[in-house]
Amino acid sequence: LLLAGAGFCLWRAAAFREERLTWLVMGAGILVWTGADVLWTAVYADDANPPYPSVSDALWLAYYPAAFATLLLLARARVGKIQLNQLFDGLIAALTTAALGCAVLYGPVVDASGGELSPEVLTNLAYPVGDLLLLGLVVAILGLTGWRPSLGWVLLGLGLAMNAVADGVYLLQTVEGTYVEGTLLETLWPASALLVGLSAWQRPERAAAATHES
Repeated sequence: LLLAGAGFCLWRAAAFREERLTWLVMGAGILVWTGADVLWTAVYADDANPPYPSVSDALWLAYYPAAFATLLLLARARVGKIQLNQLFDGLIAALTTAALGCAVLYGPVVDASGGELSPEVLTNLAYPVGDLLLLGLVVAILGLTGWRPSLGWVLLGLGLAMNAVADGVYLLQTVEGTYVEGTLLETLWPASALLVGLSAWQRPERAAAATHES
């Protein structure tokens, strides 16, 4: 399913010149994410004491720069002239999203480590921080569209949000020692990749250029 999400993005990049770089970057990001899963399953899954952080973590985290680049490239291509009030709306919503997420996740992770910021703790925190920054950027871009996003933006935002929720719940359950393999939680990651892949095939709708007369 992860490969399908990457394949949709790469197929879109190969089929159309428009936004080719954007979807090539996102497809590569999901492909690296898939490689991390394959590596973990083949090398670390049966290890009673797997290394942490591992090479898989480095590959998983490489997804975030690709997703950031995709959002910025799409925003540059699709968002029209920006009004000042839209910019402030987006920034306020983005900061609120990030603050709420930090309040929920930061405390339990640091408390569980006894306050020590070890490589393991920093790796644990890197995932929600990346997710929150992505969500904040998504919310900011939605504000720039005047809160009237196209279907493509909706699918992309839902995909990234689904990944963030899965990462956050997984992190909290791991810290609390309640995580169990094989639950519905694990369906959220491939579903996230598929939604992102489907967003690549929605018709690019640029926001109408906004004019502001003072």
